Amino acid sequence: MHTPRFRAIRVIGIVLLLMPGALACKKLGQVDVPATNPNPPEAALPPAPPTGTVIIGVPSPSPTVPPPPSASPTASAVPAPTPSGGSCALPPMPEGSPCRAETPSFQVQVEAAQAEVLRTRPDLFDGANVRSENAYVQEVARVLRTRGLCAAQGGPTDEIAVKTTNDWNDQYDIVLGSGQTWTGYQVTCRPARF
Repeated sequence: MHTPRFRAIRVIGIVLLLMPGALACKKLGQVDVPATNPNPPEAALPPAPPTGTVIIGVPSPSPTVPPPPSASPTASAVPAPTPSGGSCALPPMPEGSPCRAETPSFQVQVEAAQAEVLRTRPDLFDGANVRSENAYVQEVARVLRTRGLCAAQGGPTDEIAVKTTNDWNDQYDIVLGSGQTWTGYQVTCRPARF
């Protein structure tokens, strides 16, 4: 049996439980409803992507996108085509152009050519030292030419000059005074000096 006091507490508890909902309903009635529907109707939604069977572990081929057409550069900025016989297709330039330190452009290619010469021409080395500085530098230049760059022994005989345009060339020192190989960017010459 419930006492009157228990009933009063129970009624107060029910009122307290219902009161937030009643207040929320009252506030909800005061909310402005937009004139247009912010959610588009189902027909205006983009179509769902096609579904299909996915096989895990098998890569799907990606579409091949052709490169965008490039603008025609001026004749002096055209890179040298890949020579078949390892020669430079650019006309030679006179010596004496000004050179200064900039950012090397062919460091990776020169190092790769040096590594190939070390691997394919052991006759040019005596342990860690180069037997003939001239033969080594000329062989590195030849390898670079077969890879589409213009290259020649130049500056001091332990340097190699590399270019893809007659607008400029880089100089790399590739033999130390001790006879060991290394790759040290020296300067960029504008215009190219070979």
